[in-house]
Amino acid sequence: MTETRLPSPEEIRKLTDFLPVFYAEGFDPEATYRGCLSSPDYAREVYAFIDHAGQPPWLDYQYLDRRRASGPIEQCSLAEIRAHVTHFVRGENFCGGWWAGRIADGQLRRILERLLVLNGDA
Repeated sequence: MTETRLPSPEEIRKLTDFLPVFYAEGFDPEATYRGCLSSPDYAREVYAFIDHAGQPPWLDYQYLDRRRASGPIEQCSLAEIRAHVTHFVRGENFCGGWWAGRIADGQLRRILERLLVLNGDA
């Protein structure tokens, strides 16, 4: 079943509350790196974020097409950002260390900052 309802302001805040956690000085998303062929053991905060971001209404089953069609993250609608969130969550299934890489390169920061704007919290 496809989720059509967009995230509520409260559901958005559950994700944006992680922004200061992930980008605090000294935060390391990887608790233990097990080698290039497997995913790291992540810090509990990363798993907590994934628990929230992997739930309806964040799931977008058309995320690849919607993400490809979207413009820059800073201009995305909430539906487009939902596609980016789904892409973030699912990426670890295909590439070990994906979550840590997207935190480190700032992609998750841009997604969460856009959510702040869309939620009226910025």
